[in-house]
Amino acid sequence: NYDSTANAVDGSCVLPVEGCLSTGALNYDSKATIDSTGACVFPVRGCTDSTALNFISAANSDDGSCVLPVEGCLSPLATNYDSSATISLANSCVFPVLGCMDSTALNY
Repeated sequence: NYDSTANAVDGSCVLPVEGCLSTGALNYDSKATIDSTGACVFPVRGCTDSTALNFISAANSDDGSCVLPVEGCLSPLATNYDSSATISLANSCVFPVLGCMDSTALNY
């Protein structure tokens, strides 16, 4: 709103404000009047938890899809098999030992 004929400052100047003008960006600036080149950061949806099995380092917007590790026995033949486990600990599975359990039997 520059006026080349003005000879006194009246406070009416509107100065440009650089920023992101895209409303879908994470850093949208409603006060910006000039779109800065490369200033907008758009959401990359995914798992942002670095401890999750499906962590996506480029994600900047968590979508709730993180799969956290669950320690347990992964062998379905074990007596303590855990179908929800995603990580098996060393020697964590307990396998059945077949045999006689009657202490009065000759082959106990």
